[in-house]
Amino acid sequence: RGVHAKRRVGPYVCLVEIPLKCLITDHMGRTETELGRKLFSSNYSLSTPNLIAVIVYILTTREDPNHFFQPYYKILPKDYTNFPIFWDKEQLEWLRGSPLIEDIVERKRNMRADYDEVCRICPEFSRFSFDEFLEVRTAVGSRNFGIVVHGNKRTAMVPYADMLNHYRPRETSWTFEDNKDAFTITSLSALQAGQQVMDSYGKKCNAKFLLHYGFAVECNREEDGKCQNEIYVRLALAPAAQDSLHESRLTVLGPTRTSRGFRLSMNIEDKATSEALSFCRIAVANEEEL
Repeated sequence: RGVHAKRRVGPYVCLVEIPLKCLITDHMGRTETELGRKLFSSNYSLSTPNLIAVIVYILTTREDPNHFFQPYYKILPKDYTNFPIFWDKEQLEWLRGSPLIEDIVERKRNMRADYDEVCRICPEFSRFSFDEFLEVRTAVGSRNFGIVVHGNKRTAMVPYADMLNHYRPRETSWTFEDNKDAFTITSLSALQAGQQVMDSYGKKCNAKFLLHYGFAVECNREEDGKCQNEIYVRLALAPAAQDSLHESRLTVLGPTRTSRGFRLSMNIEDKATSEALSFCRIAVANEEEL
């Protein structure tokens, strides 16, 4: 599904205004629910506090069949099997050899830890199963917007706006406009009648797109041709017993830099790629070069 223009729209036209009262923010989760007030007034340890606040709001309020946000809750996806955290062993085999497998395991571990932490502080939260939590956590993680509302940073679920699919280069921009007290989406170029209205989820590696949004981009390149994909590698110096210049290398790299992980891209301008090449250069340098 997606959002399409019904008629031609010129550039720099406000396409939609979504009033603040239609947004679900982390502030609402912290202040408007009994469970949220209890949780966030305690000494908590959460990997994503703002997301958890939104999740708490959604899980507790969707129990009310007459709640204001029920129409929105009913149109949220029910199937998240395109997200790798829900894949079975056979599907994960498709990723054999990829560091993404470790990212998936870590992501699931963090989600479980957050769920257990909320249940520790608020035992009544256990009425929601971990599967329910995981479903809403995935919805919030893949659909939230980071905005500033009257000077305050907020994590928000924005009905309708979260239906825009991803495309680069971006064709629209979004923000919260204080003078309108609304979230707005504005066209950056002309849109033809019937054309899908797209949003940009940012410059990201396909591993991040798949992990966080449940899809990958076939040709993940910017307009200038730069590929955004990365791969994680860990580089290490030869052991001191096998390298007479080991200590000299550490003098350049730092005493704890016998090994280091890098996310490499195809772009030498990227900091991690440049630093990885520097590490390799020092790892093979002779005495004169060092």
